[in-house]
Amino acid sequence: MVAALWTFAIGFASALVVVVNIEAYLAVAAQRLPLPVLLAVVAALGQMCGKAIWYLAGAHPDRIPLISRKVAKEKTQIRLKKWQVKAEGRPVATAGILLLSAFTGLPPFAVMSVVAGVIRVPWSVFLLTGFVGRAARFWCILAASSTVLHWLRIGH
Repeated sequence: MVAALWTFAIGFASALVVVVNIEAYLAVAAQRLPLPVLLAVVAALGQMCGKAIWYLAGAHPDRIPLISRKVAKEKTQIRLKKWQVKAEGRPVATAGILLLSAFTGLPPFAVMSVVAGVIRVPWSVFLLTGFVGRAARFWCILAASSTVLHWLRIGH
């Protein structure tokens, strides 16, 4: 239970603060904690709670000066308009891009969270694709870390 709370908290913090790294935490946790699927789900829940804040910031940029200034720039407006044009009428492609970003980190999911809010991707699509992508990413990290640690133990 304590491990799940820590995992959620670190997932949440890492969604908001760049220097907090959930992937590094999970790589270490893989050697000490059982239930990698549960940890992946809890980490994804924490991340999505944090990413939801970025989504809402994008949906209401006037409330956050930093985002408001960034969104007001002409260069940013041009990029956002391109994303919006690409997203309109293409819900499957939009969901696919969000899922890919959540899983791979390319484009950065923090940026895509704000963009999703700005271009008004449906809340449910953002949360579902983000959660699935993040949970899969975190499970892969946990599985890979466990495998590497197992190989290292066998080698000694």
